[in-house]
Amino acid sequence: MNAHALAKSYGQAHDAMRSIDGLQPAEALDELLNYLEARSGANLSDSSSVGFEETVERIWQVGQQQDGRLQLSLQATAAVHRALETVDFDSLTADVRATAFREFLSPEVRKGLGIFLTPDAVAQMVVRILGPGTGDTLLDPACGSGTFLLHATQDLVGSECGGPSLRGVDKSGRMVSIARLNLGIGEDSGFASAVQDSLSEAFDANLLQADSVKFIATNPPFGVEIDPQASWLSKYRVVQTLRATRSIPSEVLFLELGLRLLKPGGTMAIVLPRSVLTNRALAEARSMLGTLGYVYAAVDLPTETFASTGTMTRTCVLFVRRYASNDEPASLVRVRYCRVENVGFDMTGRHRAGSQLEVIPDRLQNAACDGAGDGLCVQLRAIPGEETLSLLHGLILESDHSALLGADSVPLEDLCELIASGTTPARSKYVESPGLFILKVGNLTGQGVSWLPRDRNFCTASKTPRLAHRGDILMTAAAHAAKYIAKKVDIVSDIPPEVGGRATWVAEAILLRPRADLISPFQLLAFLRLLSTQEAIRNMATGQTAHLRAGDLATLPVPTSVLSGSLDSLALVLEQETRLAEQVNRIGLKEVTLIAELDAPAT
Repeated sequence: MNAHALAKSYGQAHDAMRSIDGLQPAEALDELLNYLEARSGANLSDSSSVGFEETVERIWQVGQQQDGRLQLSLQATAAVHRALETVDFDSLTADVRATAFREFLSPEVRKGLGIFLTPDAVAQMVVRILGPGTGDTLLDPACGSGTFLLHATQDLVGSECGGPSLRGVDKSGRMVSIARLNLGIGEDSGFASAVQDSLSEAFDANLLQADSVKFIATNPPFGVEIDPQASWLSKYRVVQTLRATRSIPSEVLFLELGLRLLKPGGTMAIVLPRSVLTNRALAEARSMLGTLGYVYAAVDLPTETFASTGTMTRTCVLFVRRYASNDEPASLVRVRYCRVENVGFDMTGRHRAGSQLEVIPDRLQNAACDGAGDGLCVQLRAIPGEETLSLLHGLILESDHSALLGADSVPLEDLCELIASGTTPARSKYVESPGLFILKVGNLTGQGVSWLPRDRNFCTASKTPRLAHRGDILMTAAAHAAKYIAKKVDIVSDIPPEVGGRATWVAEAILLRPRADLISPFQLLAFLRLLSTQEAIRNMATGQTAHLRAGDLATLPVPTSVLSGSLDSLALVLEQETRLAEQVNRIGLKEVTLIAELDAPAT
């Protein structure tokens, strides 16, 4: 039986349960999984001799004794079995079972049921880089539907000797059942599973024994905050470093858990929000984790990778190895790093040609062999293993600066009097005109500042407001996705009297005040408008969404060629553009003033 035919049979069984027992979609899915578990335990080897009704009765009775307990009526159980009676699940490959399940439950239905799957291409890349072989143990402590484990059976088992021993744990019984459906329910499937919370429950002696696992591949839930008062947290050393009264990000706990479960020399691949590398509040936690293991490779993923799950979080895959000896923490390591721009689909999930994920495993290996890299994958500067997690973000920025802008440069902070984020007023501080004009992201156009008043463009001034000056440059610095960082960069050429002649700026923007004796405002604007410069700036963004820190922007190298006039022709064009923007502003403000006068009641 092929995957399409199996998916059709699942659909028939699902429809029958909903029709006969009146189940909701989620309930029907759970009962389908319960039926399959019961069928596996019913020993149907003699079903051809006992008849259909007796077989159904046997499955139903076994289902009543399960942990999940089959809730179907006997009539609905019979309808489900009729739809799936001829399917020999033992003869189906894991690929057929998994493909059929994905076809049976469309992406929209999966999302509605809270089933979020790691994209196949990402899982395949991760497993190929890890390279578990026959006899190795591969564990996923937050296995979901078992995507990583499934790809270990598809991609690496090719020998007659079989593949790795697969272990999966998840606190959702539904997800573990789906994993068992994908990987095989029988004892000879090579897959052992457990329903439990890997973080808080006691270790399962067979699945989660410390120091027992050679490989871990996992994509733990993002954004789950753990109450710091939970008693079981005391076993995590990372919690002690946080000294937290604030909640603890679960992904940090998964990092420590994985490193503790690995054998010495064992390897973990873990998908994490990039904020784990950049959040200053986690600095001590990163240092502590560096005493347990080191990062040997990292792959940055674009925001569309997990868009289907409803998140625009920037993510990365860290490949971390537990130390095999006491002297390894001080040994020098050159982390292999890749930044992926194309994962084979766009933000809507539609196919996009030219996926880079397929070549990443080989490119990472080549980067290790030749010591350099090919542009897609590079080796970062050598540092002690214990510092790889703490310094990884800085090493990536250092590599970006060198690759994109060259070595003959000066830091941006040397060319500016001021580089600073603004302050967004409280809602109660906004007023109607007159007031202090506050430049918002919406006032930036990428073709000149728009001074036409918008909603909440005026606020009450603080005692000593920080004011924008003529010749200052503003850029977008916070957004829901990194692609919008530095997308709009404008110069403050004039602050019209119609808006009060004074202006400040919001926290979502960064203001730069060039040193006129070193660089003209339009030279700097020309440099900041370059696509290569904007890409370098976007790569500095931190946070769960995207936020550019003024301190990080200050480190941006500016090629000395810019100072000697390499962009003067572009600077001249931008100066002309700015003058046009000034004229548009004057016309628009005059129009607003005239309309207000005409609308004013007669006295």
